[in-house]
Amino acid sequence: MKTLCKAAILISSLGVISTGHALDVNILNESESFSRISVDSLGRPYVAGKSTGTISRVAVAAATASGVLRWSRVIDTDPAGVADPLLSRVIGNTLTVGWRGNFGLPSTTGQYGCLRLATATGSTTSSDTQPVSGYLQLEGATLASNGTYYCVGNSTPDLSNVPYAGAIYSYASPAPGLVSTIPGVGSQHIYFRDVIAMPNGLVVCGYILDAGYSTGFIAKYDRATNAQLWFTTIPGVETFPTKLGIDAAGNFFASGEQLNALDTDTFFAKVSPNGTLLAQTSVFMPGTNEYVTDMCIVGGSTPAICGASGTNSDYYVATATADLAMTQAVTDPGFSAALAIAQDGTNFYASSSTGRTTKFNAVGQTFWTRDHAGIGIIYDLVCSGTSLYAAGKNGGFTDGQISKLNTANGDLVW
Repeated sequence: MKTLCKAAILISSLGVISTGHALDVNILNESESFSRISVDSLGRPYVAGKSTGTISRVAVAAATASGVLRWSRVIDTDPAGVADPLLSRVIGNTLTVGWRGNFGLPSTTGQYGCLRLATATGSTTSSDTQPVSGYLQLEGATLASNGTYYCVGNSTPDLSNVPYAGAIYSYASPAPGLVSTIPGVGSQHIYFRDVIAMPNGLVVCGYILDAGYSTGFIAKYDRATNAQLWFTTIPGVETFPTKLGIDAAGNFFASGEQLNALDTDTFFAKVSPNGTLLAQTSVFMPGTNEYVTDMCIVGGSTPAICGASGTNSDYYVATATADLAMTQAVTDPGFSAALAIAQDGTNFYASSSTGRTTKFNAVGQTFWTRDHAGIGIIYDLVCSGTSLYAAGKNGGFTDGQISKLNTANGDLVW
């Protein structure tokens, strides 16, 4: 498929520094950062991250819609002293926080698990912690509508001799479900990287590594038995899907990296609800290497990604039309990688590792770019109503931070 690609450069002078005061949170006088955020129906944000001192523990906090801290906690989860949240999501009166040990690196010592907290007080209603059997690497997580938490990755009992198998872990409330692995054939290594929970199954994206070559895929598994329902490979040499999204019609979009000639470009792939490959395209940026950090589906139809480009990991955003017939990429060499992306039904927003936030329309044109004093790093974004909520770290890189922006103009509400 021929791809029409446009490249644009964001002008740094578009950024406007405004005065405002985000909510800084320091729970144990350690170094806190928040990497996951969700918002309830009253516009109250909940964040999860880590508090790092001599060990690293899960840190959680909640604020009012006006930016007043309601409660905050640090929770000892991993006996090895390493914790890294994969998900923070509110359903009703319960906040679910999924976490992994050892920050996703293959390990025999890291733990993994799921916390359930009462949204009113932050008190723990259930806590599931599981030891690693062999080597485990977790990368993606989701929460089903019934509250079941799923995380995916890859595992092996022996790094040197046994290939990696794709791994699916489920946590019903309150007890953890059965751990299942999907092995490769022969010398194949299978890596699951992201997951979406459907009423009748789990859809995952990832790649198979065999004899030094990578083949990307999207696959669906039965939620009750983990039986494979369909498996669709993504065309191209050396494809590495890492992010997954779903549109309003139930089609699945995957994005990640793909080797093209002498560099690495990003790509989009679209698969129907029954696993038929509908389209696939690369976003060509000659002479540079790009990678994907986050993905969203704008307005229920248009895929958008953020990440980094070039040797300096410059700010990078790309979009595609719903049929993937046309793509557009945007870079800003003056600012570091874009880490998070969120959409409001019409437009989308991307944040950077320098605290910069930009609003785009569905085809990647810029509405505003804002830099706010005191905001250091933004790791996650979520839209709610006319507000954009961000989780990250303050400008002094000592405290966790929650902030709220006006989507119309990017002003810092708090």
